[in-house]
Amino acid sequence: MSVVSLPMTSHRPLLLALLLVFSLPLRADGPYHPSGVEVFFSPKGGCTEAVVAELSKAKSTVYVQAYSFTSAPIAQALADAHKRGVVSR
Repeated sequence: MSVVSLPMTSHRPLLLALLLVFSLPLRADGPYHPSGVEVFFSPKGGCTEAVVAELSKAKSTVYVQAYSFTSAPIAQALADAHKRGVVSR
C-alpha cells in the first residue's frame, strides 16, 4: 500500500473529502447504511418515529440515557414496552 503525501494547501480538505466519498460502497437499491446505522434529524426529521419504532421492537431491556425528555410518543412507547415485560434502565 502506498501513501500519498499532499502538500499543505487549501485544497487538501476537499481532496480528502472526495477520497472519502468515492471510497464508500455504492448501492443501486438505496443509501448505504454501514452496520445498519441510520441518521435522523429533529424537529420534523423522523427522530421520534425512529425511537418509537425501536422501542416497539424491544424484547428484554431498554437503556435510557436522558436527563429529561418531553416527547409523549416516546413516553408512551416506554410505558408500552414496560407492559410487555421489557425492563427500562
